[in-house]
Amino acid sequence: MYKDFLVSGPSKSLFNSSFLTSKFIVLDGNLSYYTYKSIFASQRPEDCLIWFEPTSVPKCVEILPYLDHVDFISPNEMELNNLILELTRGNKEKRVEIGEIEDMASNEKMEILIRKMMINKSHSSSKHIFLTKGSDGIDWMSCTPETNFDSILKELKPSFQVMNDQDQSINVSGAGDAFVGGMVFAMNSLLVQNSSSLIPLSDEQIEECIHFGMEIAFESCKFKETVPPFYSDTISDQIKKLTNKK
Repeated sequence: MYKDFLVSGPSKSLFNSSFLTSKFIVLDGNLSYYTYKSIFASQRPEDCLIWFEPTSVPKCVEILPYLDHVDFISPNEMELNNLILELTRGNKEKRVEIGEIEDMASNEKMEILIRKMMINKSHSSSKHIFLTKGSDGIDWMSCTPETNFDSILKELKPSFQVMNDQDQSINVSGAGDAFVGGMVFAMNSLLVQNSSSLIPLSDEQIEECIHFGMEIAFESCKFKETVPPFYSDTISDQIKKLTNKK
């Protein structure tokens, strides 16, 4: 497993040696403004990757002052709407009103968000938005220096049969978190350390991680527990493949 990986939450100690040297940090919306401020003011490795999981509609906007530091963000549609409303609030020409947001296409809103993430182009890493849409899958927008900072959108559907009978889905609560957990696990398994820098994942590898995350989310809906007590043989086999790739 990639040793420079760190998940940070309210109960975690932020300023230890692991945090200051981590190359991959996952944050969520439960952190306070002052915690974000301290995190982004710290001296992290220049190639440190940061994933932000919005958590909820009210909490998702706390990251906005530091959005250009974020490499990966995973909102649902309602969280994306609130992010766009707040991002455009102070711009008279480009301001989006509450009554307009529902009529905007998802790709339009994602374009606004990823442009804000790309403001600091001196940070040469790719930027990625993973819009979670439940059983409809994931809309993945990426923007990279290699594409001259033009965004690319892919709509990814689950590669497995999603249950249509709601009675078969015991608990959908936490499915979004399960997706993020599964995808981050897959990314962490595929990342390779090369001296002091990270070798970026290819688009094919990221897409593989997205599908793995969707399968974990689907699996989590079969149990009352937020974290499933066990996974299917298919998931277990995929985990073995991921962890053995290095």
